[in-house]
Amino acid sequence: MTVLQVIRAGKAVAIMWNVTCQIPPPPTPYDPPAAPAITIFDPNGNAQVTAAATTRLAAGLYSYTYVTPAAGPLGVWSAWLDAVDADGNPNGSVDAPDLQKATPVFQLV
Repeated sequence: MTVLQVIRAGKAVAIMWNVTCQIPPPPTPYDPPAAPAITIFDPNGNAQVTAAATTRLAAGLYSYTYVTPAAGPLGVWSAWLDAVDADGNPNGSVDAPDLQKATPVFQLV
């Protein structure tokens, strides 16, 4: 079971993401050549943030602070992170091609 952050409308939420490389096992922190970009979706599937740069906190750990809208749709918001490898190719461990693969990140109440 995943426990989501519960955020009141109009407040800031810090979203943190661990970027890992799965090959070879075990998963290890991965620092892409450029900061990954985050896309955030409201509960209706509408992108509220598109390809915004994240901030590197440590090897493989990135964050993004989002201020929720005062009158935004209530419910579970999701996001995906786009990262590339050293050759500029999408990194499959964090790249999501559609909304169904987006990760729930917080619940707006």
